[in-house]
Amino acid sequence: MESFFCNRTFDKGEMRKLIQWFLINYGTARTAKLVDRLKTLGFHYATKAGISLGLEDLKIPPIKTRLLKNAEIKIEENEERFLSGKITAVEKLQKVIDVWNTTNELLKNEVIVNFRQTDLLNPVYMMAFSGARGNISQVRQLVGMRGLMADSQGEIIDLPIKSNFREGLNVTEYLISCYGARKGLVDTALRTANSGYLTRRLVDVAQSVIINKTDCGTYHGILISPLIKNKKTYISIEKRLIGRVLAKDIYDDQKRKLIASRGQDICSYLAPKILQKTKQKIYVRSPLTCESNRCICQLCYGWSLAHGRLAQIGEAVGIIAAQSIGEPGTQLTMRTFHTGGVFAGNVADRIYAPHDGILEYFSDSGGKTIRTQYGEDVFFTFTEKKLFIKETELNTSTLTLPRYTIIFIKPGQKIFAKQIIAEMSSIAEIMPNSDKSDWVEASKEVKTDVGGQIYFDNLITVQQRNSSDKLQEINKSQNVTKVKENGLIWVLNGNLLSFLTIFKKLSVKHHKRYMLSEQDSLTNHKFKIFTSTRPHKNFKPKPGLTQIPTQTVTNLITYNSKYPLNNLEEISMNKETLFKYQDYTKIFNVQINLHHVHKLKRRMKIGSQQNKIKLIRKNKLTKFTRKYKKPTTRESYYLETHENITFNIQKTKKKELKVVRTDHTMTRKKKQYCQYEEITVLNSNKQCLTHNDKNQVIFNTQRRPLNVKIGDLIYKGYEIAKGVRSTQSGQIISIQAGQIILRKGIPNLASENTLVGVNNRDLIAKNNFLFHLVYKKPKTGDIVQGLPKIEELLEARRTKDLQPIIDNPHEKLKQQFDFYKQKYDNATATRKSAEKIQQFLVNGIQLVYQSQGIEISDKHIEIIVKQMTSKVLIEEGGETSLLSGEVIEINRIEKINKNIIKKAKYQPILLGITKASLNTESFISAASFQETTRVLIQAAIEGKTDWLYGLKENVILGRLIPAGTGFKTKEKLSQQSQNKEINSILDI
Repeated sequence: MESFFCNRTFDKGEMRKLIQWFLINYGTARTAKLVDRLKTLGFHYATKAGISLGLEDLKIPPIKTRLLKNAEIKIEENEERFLSGKITAVEKLQKVIDVWNTTNELLKNEVIVNFRQTDLLNPVYMMAFSGARGNISQVRQLVGMRGLMADSQGEIIDLPIKSNFREGLNVTEYLISCYGARKGLVDTALRTANSGYLTRRLVDVAQSVIINKTDCGTYHGILISPLIKNKKTYISIEKRLIGRVLAKDIYDDQKRKLIASRGQDICSYLAPKILQKTKQKIYVRSPLTCESNRCICQLCYGWSLAHGRLAQIGEAVGIIAAQSIGEPGTQLTMRTFHTGGVFAGNVADRIYAPHDGILEYFSDSGGKTIRTQYGEDVFFTFTEKKLFIKETELNTSTLTLPRYTIIFIKPGQKIFAKQIIAEMSSIAEIMPNSDKSDWVEASKEVKTDVGGQIYFDNLITVQQRNSSDKLQEINKSQNVTKVKENGLIWVLNGNLLSFLTIFKKLSVKHHKRYMLSEQDSLTNHKFKIFTSTRPHKNFKPKPGLTQIPTQTVTNLITYNSKYPLNNLEEISMNKETLFKYQDYTKIFNVQINLHHVHKLKRRMKIGSQQNKIKLIRKNKLTKFTRKYKKPTTRESYYLETHENITFNIQKTKKKELKVVRTDHTMTRKKKQYCQYEEITVLNSNKQCLTHNDKNQVIFNTQRRPLNVKIGDLIYKGYEIAKGVRSTQSGQIISIQAGQIILRKGIPNLASENTLVGVNNRDLIAKNNFLFHLVYKKPKTGDIVQGLPKIEELLEARRTKDLQPIIDNPHEKLKQQFDFYKQKYDNATATRKSAEKIQQFLVNGIQLVYQSQGIEISDKHIEIIVKQMTSKVLIEEGGETSLLSGEVIEINRIEKINKNIIKKAKYQPILLGITKASLNTESFISAASFQETTRVLIQAAIEGKTDWLYGLKENVILGRLIPAGTGFKTKEKLSQQSQNKEINSILDI
């Protein structure tokens, strides 16, 4: 062999390529010797070098502080825009996640650059990048930053871990970090169990798949295309071609010369040649299109990946496929987080500032201002755009941006090194009318951070009844309002006090006793009463006595403001009503106070300290007999002194309602009698709103010209007077000489289709539900990835968490079948629709593995998917003996239909791997998998016969398995028995 010098760094990947190339060219014996010598060489130099990891080797890139500063400025701007009501809560959170993810990714790249520029022989760099120990993710956590973590529910915590393990974490960061650490430990345990169970199911579904012949003779094949997602190519056509067999001839586009013929296997030399010489579609043989019954032929399977040549007859490829898919299961994460750029673009699509400076470009033409999904106003270019970054008068950098680029920075704005200035996109992603099939609707519940009063600002709403379950979940007692266009819901600060009085049925006292107690009280000076438009439930009292029609008595309801003398801390409102009764004999006026007492003993003092309660309703009754029925009660409300108060007053008749305001102070002694009878009282619920100085901001305007008036809702940063900007958002409630008083408030932006659960001018407590924000998010934002996603695809799940999965494979299959049924006959429509779903499943499974950096050959996945899609459901039996609803193999029904006139009608079905295992021909195999009793009873009732075609049933019965050497033996035995039969016939 001719020796040559290969001048390149040999890391793990390069070593793998070398060994693979050597194996293909020189065979296993010489490769084994090479690997052994490489091992000796490796150990020799590892011992000589004595590489160890020290604290000084963990070098943090100096640019880290600048990157963190840039990110914090972005987060502050985002927060300001949220508090000003310019972006919704969802847009704010998405922006925070995007900023920190981008920073993390940028820092990771800077870590690599820093190592390469300063210290190539750094032990951390050598270990991680040679593939010997650790990976880039771990290096990033050691010398970069840990980044965003998820909580126990899988939601992303918007506070990132800015430190790395070299610097050390602070207390907050450490606690957030613990979430991930615990999740990692739990995941590892769960992964092992889940992965093992997945492998068992896969083995069970594919164990009977063996290579039984050289060529099945099919002319069908599958179209080879690269696997691309979000502009990233996961598997190239070249990779997919190697080890496959061509289904059609391939010709050179220019010379019309044959490059490769049908039935030829493609090696690593032929694949690039085909792609270079032709642009035509390439069809290859596949286990999906193999026409062998129960098994697969050599040509449809292609290379055995262990040897790099065609698989041998008798090879148990089903079990190899199952183990190839199941084995990496432990390496898959239980969940991953996908966060792209502004329009699902990757971090790589972004353009960063090369140095500090001032950015200049012409924004007058060649583009327009648009709003991104994060609520930012950006410039979108239709033509190529030149950007100038002026560092000094003499030093200016020029960047040329392609069409359809989003520019985040406004002209003339100062920028810092490594700041994001633009992101490349496409017109399809920007245009609102473009197909957003990759986006799904989601909702987020928004709660108020402060208590207070609701005000709607420019909010157009549509009343919506509680028709759907979703709306009923939001608020069962009220109608939900739907927002027609973007608008603001303000919460103006105030302390909300709620009183819920629960009354008990009082016990009956069998003899009457009047008790006299004295009380001193002080009437307070005037206070304000705000009426609220909040709807209340009205309770109709049940009449206790018959009315006298001739007698007229007017009702008077007064609201007095009183303070009892204990520390001047109480405000009480007395409600007095005049009642009329019939058949009275003795007329007297008394005032009754109803006290809440437990079962009374004889001679217990009613107003004693232990049984004293604060909430009392007081009634004045005139002209009544000794029959006392359902009197009302008095309520007292206790508030801090000198607070304004807003009451919900239920108005019945305007004529009879009087609000009394007193401006004087007086003391008086009051005597009250108590009489106890059986009474029933309804529960009462009251709310009032108080204002205090904490909820207000006073601005000194020094008699400057004003830009506001009383009642205006203003944002933080708004110029209320010349040279005076508001430091808070809220409502102007007072304008006096030289000063403006602002009631603090928080604006909440409600987007279109938001479901609002409050009404204008409602009172609301802190942390109460405001609205459900309805928004669209990319499907790739699916948190379920890794192992659960593989399981979802292989089990062909229809629902997840009791919710139907949108666009699940069953629905896709039905849509495709209905579409092809209009053009083709039943058999062709079934085959074509099944092919589409097969490709969808293969690509879906590949994406999960590829996104985790695990490579699995397509043919393994195809064998499993074939088992899932090889059955059909009978709709009409026709002239066959099959019944409607029966599940049968597609090859078998096609053979039956060939020989009859009135054919059976059927449709394709998709079986998950568990169902496919239980629906297998062999009842011994199915019974040894799951639901043993049911499978055996059903097989006994149907009188099934097991022909022992698979491996599992033969192992259970202790027979030689029909694979490997056993397959050939079986073939020889069957050939010998056939010869004996022929000879015996000839003898006769």
